[in-house]
Parts: sequence; C-alpha cells; structure tokens
Amino acid sequence: MDSLAHLALMTKAQLVFAAPDTFLSFPALSPLSYSPDELSFASGNALSAQQLRTFAEFSRVTNSLPLGTIFQPPPDAYLWDKYHEVLTTSILASGEPSSDQLTAIGTAQAYLRVTTPDGLQTDSPAVVAYKQYRDAWFKAVQDYKEKQVTAGASTDPKEQTQWKDTDEPALRAKITEAEANWESKGNKAAVEEAQKTATEIASQSPQLIWRDWSSKFIPEIDLQTDPEQNTFALTGFLPNNAVEQKDWPSFTLAASEITQLAAQAPKELAAIFNDVQGSSQIESISFEYRSVGLERPWLEPKVFSARFWKPTDPSAELSDGSDPPHGEWPAYITAVVFARNIVLRVRTASGPPAPVQLRALPSITQRVEFVAQPSASSSTPALKPLVAAAPVALRVPPAPPVARPAVMLSAPAAKVTAVTPMVHAVIAPAATLHTAAPMAAAAVAHPASPATAAVLRLNPGVFSVKVAHPIITSPSPTPTPPQPTPPAPSPPPQPTPDVSILAFICKRLPKCPNPDSALKW
Repeated sequence: MDSLAHLALMTKAQLVFAAPDTFLSFPALSPLSYSPDELSFASGNALSAQQLRTFAEFSRVTNSLPLGTIFQPPPDAYLWDKYHEVLTTSILASGEPSSDQLTAIGTAQAYLRVTTPDGLQTDSPAVVAYKQYRDAWFKAVQDYKEKQVTAGASTDPKEQTQWKDTDEPALRAKITEAEANWESKGNKAAVEEAQKTATEIASQSPQLIWRDWSSKFIPEIDLQTDPEQNTFALTGFLPNNAVEQKDWPSFTLAASEITQLAAQAPKELAAIFNDVQGSSQIESISFEYRSVGLERPWLEPKVFSARFWKPTDPSAELSDGSDPPHGEWPAYITAVVFARNIVLRVRTASGPPAPVQLRALPSITQRVEFVAQPSASSSTPALKPLVAAAPVALRVPPAPPVARPAVMLSAPAAKVTAVTPMVHAVIAPAATLHTAAPMAAAAVAHPASPATAAVLRLNPGVFSVKVAHPIITSPSPTPTPPQPTPPAPSPPPQPTPDVSILAFICKRLPKCPNPDSALKW
C-alpha cells in the first residue's frame, strides 16, 4: 500500500470514527493482528496459553499512553498505574452527605446496579439495555458517515443521485429508528437521570463517592499475570463475541476518494509521510470493520472530570486541558476499530485491476509491490512486501509456553451489539470466582494475591473464572485398527482471516486535576 492510500485511509477513518474530544491513534508503524481464536479470550471457553498471552498484550496495549496520530506509546507506562496513584494519594475536599442525599444516591444506585448472590455488584437490566441500544445507535451513525464520505468523493452523477435519493434517506431513517429504540427500549432518560443524580451528589459528598470509586479497583483481583508472569489489568471489549459476528459493516475507499482525502488530510496526518506526491496505484481498498468499546471493570472515568480532589504534589498534572492537551496522561484509549477481510484492487500494466486479499493491514514503512503472475491461469497479482524501515516493537516476545491449568469463562447472560463507548456508565460490574483447586487458581492470579482474587470482572453479565486440576492420563496400548479406505480428497479449508487493529479511539482529558476553589479543603 503506497503513501497516498495510507494517508487517505487514515483521513477517512478520522472522519468516520472521531467525535468531539476524541482522536484516532493508528498502530501503523507496527500493525497488530490476531487470529479470531486468539481474540476469543472472553468467549466462554478454556484459555490456551496463547489466548492468555493475547489477553495480556491486548490489555497492555489498550492501556498504554496514546501520544498522537501514530501510536508510539512510551514503554512500561500503563493507565492502571497512574489511575491507582490518583485513587490512593489524592487530597479530597471535605463534606458529608445529608440524609436526603443519602436517600437520593441510594435510589439512583439501586436503579443502576444489582447485587449478585455472591455480594458483588453489576449493571442492572436497565443499564444493560441502555448500553445495547446506545451502541446500536453508534453503529448506525458510523455507517452513515462512512457512506457519506464515499458519496461526497464520487464524481459519478449516478452515484450522487443514488446517495441523495435512496441511500442517504434510508441510512438517516436507521439512525432515527436507533435513537427512538434507545429512548423507548433502552431507558435512555431514566438511566441518564440516575447517572446525573449520582454525579451531582458526588461533588457535595467527596468522601462517600470516592470510597465507592476506589472499591472498584482491587489490585489483588484486577491485576493478573500472563504465562511469563507479566502483570496486566483486566481489559476486554464489548461485545465480547464481536469477532465471531458475521454482520460487520463494510468500509470502502475508492480511487477518487484516495486523491481527494489525501489532499484534505489534516496536517498532523500529512506530516507523517515524507512524500505523498503523484498518484496511487490502488484502485480501491475495502474491508469489514467493527468498533468495540473497551471494558475496564476497575476504572471510573468520572474521576478525571471530578473537581473535588487534588494531588499531593501541586505541580502534578494529568492534562492541561488544551487542544491538544499536554500532561502526564492527557488521553486514554476508549475503543478499538477492528478490520478484517482486507481486499486491495491494484492497477496493473495489463488487464483490469485484480483483487488481492491481505491477511492484515500493512505497515506504513512497508510498500507492497504488485507484480503480474507469469502463469496464464491466474490474473491475480502477487504480493512482494518491501520493508523500508524496521517497525516499532510493541509486543513482549513470548517465552516458551509454561504449563498451566486451563481458565474457564462462563458465557455472559447478556450480549450487546456494536459499540463505540463515547458515553461511560457509572457502575462497572463484577464477576464471581469458583475454584476447584486453590493452588491452581493461584497460578493465574497476581503472585501476591490469594486464590480467591482470581476474578475476571468483565461486562456484560457475570463471568465465572473456573480453575481445575489438569487431567493427566497415561496412554494404554490399543490394537492397531485396519487401514480404512482413503477418503476422496476434499478441497483445502479456507484460512480464517486475521483481525487487525485499524485504530484506537482515544478520549482527551479535560483539565485534570481541576480542583474547585469554592469547595472546603
């Protein structure tokens, strides 16, 4: 993929997925791709060693510090460390809730939360429905924006008429329908009113709400280790079965769009490429995409906007609130855009453009050279990757596999559809631990935590982490069976396409901390 095509792709992604107070960060120097099996770490099946490594890597990558359009985070800096520092060292304003406030916040929390038989709290059915219909609305909006950008770049009068008279009204109607469902079936007004009540009371009773927020982050539970004993804080994505779903929307970049989008690319994007002159050899790029929200049961995002706390060090600043913000941690990743079934159509010296299937998104330091196949039996060009520079390493090289008991995750009771979490729920749910062998449970928990701390707390629903003794059997001799008749040769199975991370959706922090001088300190 050439520079123009990369630049146009990033520009269109910005137009489709970005929102106020957010930006996209692209792992374009060192692309991240996984097999669907590797990403099924919350599918309800036993985790293999590789799935556990992927879970850990995904958690570390999505909690790294996004510093700009190109994802190049500093090493060994993670959101959970900075967040835990804020929770445990901050100075709070004084103020205790009145009896009326206690009643009001109790009513709000009862609507937003339910308590499991194990005494843990999770989202209420009303909040689960809220998220489901909110995410359906986000999906409809993204689909509209993607088609709108494509139609706007087209010079074909028929395509313009198709958009104006048919596609645009139909897509807008889907947004209207999704919003109406969010209002009527997703409890939008009631949930947001309860969230508003909890937020307003928080500013008047900092000690009460801070205790509630702090209780969500339990290092002995939320910090786990991978097979190489590298620590990570549990971070999944919603819906957790997104990779398995078939109805991914399509994303298309036509030749006319490549030229126009590259020309109107923001300066911070254009500055990435040294040379974007000339024309692209790419006739079109198409792939399926899915935006998924990140699920961190240990994080309460309202901490970053709360004005009733301040750091012990007056000079400490997570964000100065400017655009773009600067500080110790001015933004964090809230969602991921996955891509799969990537198809390029490339102009060749002779014949029409032929489709080329890529297993993963290429690096911007990598040019893919397309050469016509010498065989007359196929018109599909061959791929020859030419690496111009070494990519930035983001992964921890895995050590040899370590023998560990299997981790079992029970399937969630509720599922949601496509999600881009620009709205954050107040309460993150928890999960339940069932251990069949305490020593085995300790193998997957934080080294310093007891076995009962190995809890996987991911939404939606309650997940149970089950750790069992490994079953070891000695093979017994069996008689040699007669040789069966060789079956007829079957066609080779089609490889399952890898899933690439196209972009991280990052939320800018407001000025943080921003203590209110009117409060009593």
